[in-house]
Amino acid sequence: YSLVIRVTDDGAGTPYDEQTVVININDINEAPVIINNTAPVLETDFNTVFPVTNQNGSNGQPATIQVLDGGNEMEITGKAWQQETVNLTITADTFIEFDFYSTSEGEIHGIGFSNNVNDAFINEPLIKVFGTQTFADPNFITAFDNYSLGDGWTRYMVNLGDYFAGTFTYMRFIADDDVGGNAVSNFRDVKIYRDATPSVTEGG
Repeated sequence: YSLVIRVTDDGAGTPYDEQTVVININDINEAPVIINNTAPVLETDFNTVFPVTNQNGSNGQPATIQVLDGGNEMEITGKAWQQETVNLTITADTFIEFDFYSTSEGEIHGIGFSNNVNDAFINEPLIKVFGTQTFADPNFITAFDNYSLGDGWTRYMVNLGDYFAGTFTYMRFIADDDVGGNAVSNFRDVKIYRDATPSVTEGG
C-alpha cells in the first residue's frame, strides 16, 4: 500500500511538501485459534462437604471420609453419603465432569442432587456409575453404570440436562452399602459447567 503524506503551509502561495510511504503487509500463515467460551459454574472443594445425616453411617454401617489434594479429591467408604451446598439450576446445557475410582463394590456409587438436607428420596436424580443395586425409577440414572473393579481412575462427562432439570440445593457423593459396609468411592476434579459455542479467531 502507498500512503502519500502532504504538509501544506498556509502562507502565500500555499507551499507544500509531500512524501510517499510504502507499507508492505505480509500474510503470515498461522493456524486459527479456537477459544473455549465454556466457564465452570462450580468446581467442588471437598473441604466443604458434610454428611446426609439420615443416610451417612445408617443401618449400623461405618462411614469414613478422607479429603485429599487440597480439597480436589475425596475418598468415602462404608455407607457414606456426603454433600455440598451448590444452589444449582440445571438446564438443557448443564454438564458435569468428574473422575471416579473404586477398590470395593457396594450397592450404589455415584453422584446425586437433592433439596433435602437430611435424607434421600427415590425420586431425586442420582447418576450411578458402579454398584449392585438398581431401581425402576427414571431418576435413577444408569446410563453411566459401566465401571468395573480394576478400571482405575475413570473420567465421566454427563449432560445433566438430558436426564433432568430444575434447581437443587445439594449435590451428593455416594458410597452406599447397607449390608456389608464395603463400598469405596473416590471422586476427583468435579466440575459443572454450561455448554457454549466456541469462537474462532483467524490466525492469518
